[in-house]
Amino acid sequence: EIEASLEYAQVMAQFEAKEYDQAIQGFKEIINNYPDTYTQLAAYCNLGLTYEILRQWPQAVENYDQTLTRGQDDIENSDVVNFARLHRDWIVENRL
Repeated sequence: EIEASLEYAQVMAQFEAKEYDQAIQGFKEIINNYPDTYTQLAAYCNLGLTYEILRQWPQAVENYDQTLTRGQDDIENSDVVNFARLHRDWIVENRL
């Protein structure tokens, strides 16, 4: 989880710099490299947010759905899950 968190911080720096193509790739690598971790869950959620910013609605919903599916049962994930649910529901209601 420590290694995952370090990589995640680097990807978030790309996201915050609006380097969305690099951030998308970085989030996907975290998702593949760190299964069943909180960092993977956060990467799914922020990948959804990146697609939302880019107005790629179906991809955003797909990643928010992954966040909800993988994180819903654990109270420690409630912050990420609640964010994903709110954004997913808004997209479905207003953009799809």
